[in-house]
Amino acid sequence: MIVWGTALFLASPYDLELSQSLADPKDGFGRFIWLWGTTPSGVLYVAALAVIMVPRLRKNTSDLVRVAAVTLLVMALLHPLFITTSIKLLWGRQRFVELGGDWSRFTLFYVPGRPLAGESFPSGHVATAFVCSPLVFLLAREGRRLAAALLCFITIAWGVTVAYGRILNGAHYLTDTIFSAGLSFLLAPFIVDLGRWTWNRWYRHLK
Repeated sequence: MIVWGTALFLASPYDLELSQSLADPKDGFGRFIWLWGTTPSGVLYVAALAVIMVPRLRKNTSDLVRVAAVTLLVMALLHPLFITTSIKLLWGRQRFVELGGDWSRFTLFYVPGRPLAGESFPSGHVATAFVCSPLVFLLAREGRRLAAALLCFITIAWGVTVAYGRILNGAHYLTDTIFSAGLSFLLAPFIVDLGRWTWNRWYRHLK
């Protein structure tokens, strides 16, 4: 939490300057991330639902895989969907592309605007890109340290890629992306516990 908060306040003075230097709504990579940046996570959601809902798949997978599937879906519902969406609607920070060159309308991430006035803070794409962060902790707790390290590297690499694309697209500032990434890892250990509890409480009895 200390690292996360420090990173946010250190990055905050560069938000507008960085977006002025990088943002180009016509850039091909930025548009690609806008259109397809959440697709890998979407594929994982479908796979997780299949593991839980299809009896044959559920029977032929390990308990670790089943718990991981539930944990992934719990994370998806809580962070990218509920938490991020709620903050977006309440915070009202305008996107860089919505400023229209009027930099006086730019607001720092810690200054809330009017509800529904904008959807820049925080980044839903980045929150979705980091949706596997609880699985890093789950694997580490199960003694799968190499797998946890590999998944951590892939998650961070993809998350940074998506964050760059969203800044390039003019949809988010640097602090929007740092907030979503940091919150993902801050929530991750608790989501692991919640995912395991959800599996034991609601799904373990399924055959």
